[in-house]
Amino acid sequence: MNKKVPSILEVNYLYLILAILLLTVGAFAQYKNIYSGIFITEYIIVLLPVVMLVLVKKYDFKKVFRLNKITLKQIMLTILIVILSYPIGMFFNYIMIVIINIFGEIQPSPLPIPENTPEFLLGLFLFAITPGICEEMMFRGIMMSSYEKKGYIKSILFTGILFGIFHFNIQNFLGPTFLGVLFGYMVYKTNSLYTGIVAHTVNNSIALILTRFVQSPEAPQGALETDQLITGLIGLGLFSLFLLMIVYLLLRQLSSNELTFESNSYNYIYMESEKVTVMHLVPILATLIIFTFVTYNYFQYIMK
Repeated sequence: MNKKVPSILEVNYLYLILAILLLTVGAFAQYKNIYSGIFITEYIIVLLPVVMLVLVKKYDFKKVFRLNKITLKQIMLTILIVILSYPIGMFFNYIMIVIINIFGEIQPSPLPIPENTPEFLLGLFLFAITPGICEEMMFRGIMMSSYEKKGYIKSILFTGILFGIFHFNIQNFLGPTFLGVLFGYMVYKTNSLYTGIVAHTVNNSIALILTRFVQSPEAPQGALETDQLITGLIGLGLFSLFLLMIVYLLLRQLSSNELTFESNSYNYIYMESEKVTVMHLVPILATLIIFTFVTYNYFQYIMK
C-alpha cells in the first residue's frame, strides 16, 4: 500500500529548494515590486511546489493538509488566542532587537506602510491572507504531517523552528518561531489546517493594522539606549508571562477533534519504517548554513 504522506527526506529537500528559490527568485521579484513579488513568492515559489508534490506522488491530499472542519467556537478561540499571543511574539522579537542594537541600528520592516484604504486592503490580501494559506499548507500541512511519525511534540517544535528560519531575518526569528510552535499545536489540537490558516491570517492582520494606524512598536528604528530597551523588554516580558497563562487556559478549551488521534496513528502506520539518516540532515544543515551566511551579512551591514 502506498504511503499517504510524504517522507521526511522529501520534505527536507523541498524545504531547502524552496529556501533557495525564496532568497533568489523571490527576493529579486520583491525587489522589483513588493506586491507582485509577494504574490510570486507565496503562490508560485511556496504553494505550487507543495501542492504539486502531493498531487504528483498521489499522497492523500486531505490527510496531508488536514482538511477537516472546525467549529465556530474553535474559530473564535483561535482569534482570541492569537490576539493575546501577539504581544508574546513581540517579546521574543524584542529579545533579538536588544541584542542587535548593541551592534548597530535596528532595520525597519521591508513591508510598505499602506497609505490609503485600497493599499490597506491589498496589503491585507497579500501580507495576511496569502501567507496564512500558502505558508500554513507548507509548514503545518505537508511538513508537520511528514514529521509526525517522530511524535506530535517533536513535529510541532521542529516545524516551528524551521518556520522561523524560513524568514531568513535574525531580527524576525524568535517571534515567528514561537508563533510557528503555537500554530502547530493549535492545528494538532483541532486536527485541522484551517485553524492554522485563521491564526496566521489574524496575526499578520494585526501587524498590518498596527503598521497602518499605530506604527508598530515591534521594531524601533535606529540605535537606541540599551538600558531603555532592556527596561522595555522586562516590562513586555512580565506582561507576556501574564498573557501566556491566559493563552494556556484558552488552548485547553480548544478541544481536540476525535480525528486527531486517528490521524496521528494513521501517519505512524505508513511512515514508521523511515529512519533519519545523514541524507535527511543534509538539506537542513545546508539551510542553516545559508541562514548563518544571511545573518552574518546582516550584521556586517548594520555595523558599517
